[in-house]
Formats: sequence, structure tokens, C-alpha cells
Amino acid sequence: MVLGSGAAALVLEDLETARAAGKRIYAEWLGGGFTSDGWKVTLPDVASGRYADAMRQALKSAGIRARDVTLLTPHGVGTGLYDRFEAASLAEIFGNGGTEWPPMMILKGAVGHTLGGCALIETVASILAVNRGSIPASTQCSQLDASLPLGRPRAAEHGAKWVLLKTTNGFAGQNGAIVLSSAGP
Repeated sequence: MVLGSGAAALVLEDLETARAAGKRIYAEWLGGGFTSDGWKVTLPDVASGRYADAMRQALKSAGIRARDVTLLTPHGVGTGLYDRFEAASLAEIFGNGGTEWPPMMILKGAVGHTLGGCALIETVASILAVNRGSIPASTQCSQLDASLPLGRPRAAEHGAKWVLLKTTNGFAGQNGAIVLSSAGP
């Protein structure tokens, strides 16, 4: 584990109130899903399916399908066991190898482990990236493991409309997924 340092903040506000006040809106919250493995402090329960359940809950509460996602920001820890677990969970949502997945933005290699802040840093960075129409390359990744059930990334859609699925899995099996979108008119 490589410790990192960083900070990020989001201001959550009722959309209509923010618009009426003339505030710049970077993203709109569409939905979220949260589950817990309740298994071990340092490892996810790789057989529980609860990480994929959190993603399904997020998509359902947002009222969208997996194919509507235009950017995926997984946790991307970069360890063998965890990467296989996360890839298998994502494959449950987006389809197994050979299918098209949304482009991915993986920041853990650039940020490190911030002991609680990484998911928020990744979320803010993802929002800024899609609003600027540029998805940065994953850092500290020289070669993908061919055994991971990853789909083929479809071409990045650089338009005003976007839908982001941010996923995370923390110590003690805390699984989370949120869906954000461009704020629209």
C-alpha cells in the first residue's frame, strides 16, 4: 500500500436552488448504492457479489442502464486479488471480456491510498475531467493483466452530456457506487 495525500470537497445543493442563485453546477447526483460485506477488515468478500450489488443499486436509483454510462471510475487498487475481484464485479454489470465498456479513468496510482479521501478525490477529478472533455491515462499501469475479464473500452464521448459511475470498495468491505451526470439545462 502506498500512502498518498490529497483533499477534495463537494458542495451538495438542491439543483433548482443552485440554478436560481446562478451558481456554476459541475454535476448532478442521479443515484447511489451502498452495501457492506461485514467480512474482514482488510479484504473484500470476493464471493459475496455485494460490490456488484452496490453498482446495480446505483444504476437503478439513477434510473439508467449500464450502457448509459459514459465514464467509469473504479477504485483500481492495483493488487492481484483486488483487481480480479473488482474486474469480476464490473463484468457482472458491463458484461464479460469482449463486450464494450465505457472508458475508464483510474487514479489510485496517481493519488495513492489516502485512508478515506481517495474516493472523493477520484470523484472530483472525474467530474473535472469530463467537464473539460479529457480523460487522463491511468498512471502506474504498464501492463494490464490479460486474465482480468475486462471489456473493450468504447470510444470516449467528448460532448456536453455525460454520465459517470464512480465505484469504491473500502476496508471492512464497504462498497459504494454513485452515478453523476452533466447538469444539463
